[in-house]
Amino acid sequence: MRSEVAVDRRNAHQPPVWIKARERKARIVLYSSLAFFAFLLVASIAGQGGIYGVYQLGKKNKVMKDQIARIEAENRSLRVLIESLRNDPHAVEKIAREELGLVKPGEKVYVFVPAAPESAPGSAGSR
Repeated sequence: MRSEVAVDRRNAHQPPVWIKARERKARIVLYSSLAFFAFLLVASIAGQGGIYGVYQLGKKNKVMKDQIARIEAENRSLRVLIESLRNDPHAVEKIAREELGLVKPGEKVYVFVPAAPESAPGSAGSR
């Protein structure tokens, strides 16, 4: 009889097999769910459409908007220049003189050449 009591005590602390199977299934579901949500978290942060991707697109959008604004300002100034060249003969003359170096017939052009820098005393050029 003693041996039966000892056997009963050992089995008394262990849950039945069906409870162990249920706990095992619950752990599998829990770990699978955690892995799935971890994957979703990583994908939402690092994926192409994730938080980091949206941040990068926002920076790129700002750079492009700045570039568009700069080009539009340049276009406005060029339109003003074109309009002045079409309607103002003095503007055409100014560009011809300043950028192309043209002169009217009979005008004299004076070109000022900067003086050559003086060489330091004791150098080979001062002998």
